[in-house]
Amino acid sequence: MTNKIAISDSSHNTHHDDYPSILCPNSHSGGNESTYLEKIIEVKQTIKKGEMIFRQGEAFQYIYIILSGTVKTYTISQSGEEQITSFYYPNDLVGLNSIDSDTYPDFAKALETTSFYKIAFNQLEELDRKTPNLKNNLFKIMSHQIHENQHVISQVGKVQSERRIASFLLNVASRYERQNGIGHPFKMPMSRNEIGNYLGLTVETVSRAMTKLHKKECIYIEGKHVTILNLNMKEDEKSFLSPCKE
Repeated sequence: MTNKIAISDSSHNTHHDDYPSILCPNSHSGGNESTYLEKIIEVKQTIKKGEMIFRQGEAFQYIYIILSGTVKTYTISQSGEEQITSFYYPNDLVGLNSIDSDTYPDFAKALETTSFYKIAFNQLEELDRKTPNLKNNLFKIMSHQIHENQHVISQVGKVQSERRIASFLLNVASRYERQNGIGHPFKMPMSRNEIGNYLGLTVETVSRAMTKLHKKECIYIEGKHVTILNLNMKEDEKSFLSPCKE
């Protein structure tokens, strides 16, 4: 595993107010949960763009909680081709798909400077007894991430490319609404090639679809920054963009 930059000197000196919201689902639950979190959460760490959190085949030991930045997970085929399996953003949990295995089934790489906490999975077994609110919230996150991945898979080969891109952009935008507010630009840390790889589209198709959405004034693109202007999904219609300009 790539060496990481420790932000704090001790695994027990982080104030619970610094924990991401998924670890503090109930701020009025008292001090027991935060005290237990201080015991099981290891040092906050930061890695640079291109560095690894874990590699495929490494022993599964930790669940990673993203604090800032973006991570992609991917596999490498026998022919050496990369297949992106997911993107992770602040408050996401990385490594959940390793629970039924002794090893990580994919690679996890930072797409930009990324900070995270890690929790030893064997410590999570104590959640049911000591921090039921936290355990329930983690299960909700797990369910959401599984549903999101299933949604992407269900669209491959069945939904027009423009709709897939629109759905993807809306999903990314929703991750940044809490930080930037609705209607504010957000940075796309992944390349168009990576978007296409994830959605099962060529980079040319991704570029054409994003340009079309830009011309319709559904989105505004400036470099790697995107602003959602007027992008609505109509699940029951082929023409899903309304009232974007035609």
